[in-house]
Order: sequence, then C-alpha cells, then structure tokens
Amino acid sequence: MTIGKIRDKPRRAGCTKLTEKQASSAASRHELLYSGRVGGARAVFAHCDLSGMDLSGRNLSDADFTGAYLEETNLSGARLDSTCFGGASLIRANLTGASMRRADLRGAQIQGANLIGADLYEADMRREIGTEALSLLAGGHSSGEIGQTDLSDALLASANLERAKMPGVLACRADFSDSTMRHCDLSDGNLSYAKLTGANLERANLRNCDLTGADLAHTVLAGILFSTTHGPKAPI
Repeated sequence: MTIGKIRDKPRRAGCTKLTEKQASSAASRHELLYSGRVGGARAVFAHCDLSGMDLSGRNLSDADFTGAYLEETNLSGARLDSTCFGGASLIRANLTGASMRRADLRGAQIQGANLIGADLYEADMRREIGTEALSLLAGGHSSGEIGQTDLSDALLASANLERAKMPGVLACRADFSDSTMRHCDLSDGNLSYAKLTGANLERANLRNCDLTGADLAHTVLAGILFSTTHGPKAPI
C-alpha cells in the first residue's frame, strides 16, 4: 500500500457512502433546479462516496463533488460544465463523451479514467485550490495545498482540452491521441511516455514540460512555447 493511500484512509472513512437511490434523487432535484422547475435543489456531493454508481447522461452542471469519491463511477455522456471536482477521486471513472467545460479538477485523482471524446474546454487542473475548498477538503484543518491533478494512464483520445489550465499536471502514459489542445497550459507538467499522436497543440505552453518518451508523431506543434531547463523560453 502506498503512503498516499495510507494517508487517504482516514478521509475516506469520514465520507458519507450514498446509496444509488440517494444519489439519483439528488441528481433529479439538481436537474429540476437547472431547468427552473419547482422542487429543485443544487446537488452537493462534497465528501460523499459514489464509487461504482451509474450517473450516466445526468445533468450535473455546477454540482459540488469536492473531495468526493467517484472511483469507477459511470458519468459517460453527463453534463458536468462548471462542476467542482476539487480534490475528488475519479480513478478509473467512465467519462466518455462527458461535457466538462470549465470544470474545476484542481488536485483531482483521475488515473486510468476514460475521457475519450470528453469536452474539457478551459477546465482547471492546476495544483492550487481555493481557500474555502481546501478547508472543506481537510474538514476545516487545511494545511494550504493538495496534490497535483493526476491523469496518469487516463484515456483522452479525441478529447477537447483547448485552453485547459494544466500547469504541473501528472499525465504519465496518458493517451491524448487526436485530441484538441490548442492554447493549453502544460507548463512544468509530466507527460512522459504520453501518446500525443495526431493531437493539436497549436500555441500550447510546454515550458519545462517533461516529454521523455512521448509519442509526438503527426502532432501539431505550431507556435508552441517550449523551453528546456537551460534553454530560452521562446515560441517555436
């Protein structure tokens, strides 16, 4: 067991494990609110465990999943625009075709997740997270920072990552083939052994990005910002 998992056990033990019925009911009320109908209420799943549940196709835009567990949860085709996943665990989640425009994924664990065809336009995957969310994640005992967003081994083929904020992201062995990554900020990120074949990285920020062993065949790199540790930071 890794140190990260050992440290994670107390926080997970303190999470509320929801039933499928409870999660579905909260999602339905959220959809009522989003459509302006009577009886609606925002879905707040902060610190809840929804692992393995089926929320596919649901409209959960602007919902709160801060610090939630969504491991192997089915969110395929769901609307998750501007939804907060700060510090959440989405390990091996199914997010194929999901709309996650401007979603907050700061510090989220997304290892091995399926995001093929997902729309992550302007999604936020930075290390930093706001003071209120940090306090919430730590149960009011925040130390100031949570870990990097981790996309290691995730499938993002044909995904839209245009203008996504991903500085310092961990994306080792992730599959970005044929994805749109124009103006994406990947500075200081780790994309070692990632698959970027056919991806469009036009004007992306790759300053100090680790691309060791990455597959860049047929990748569009026009106008990228790139530098090595000792090299000048200048557009190609």
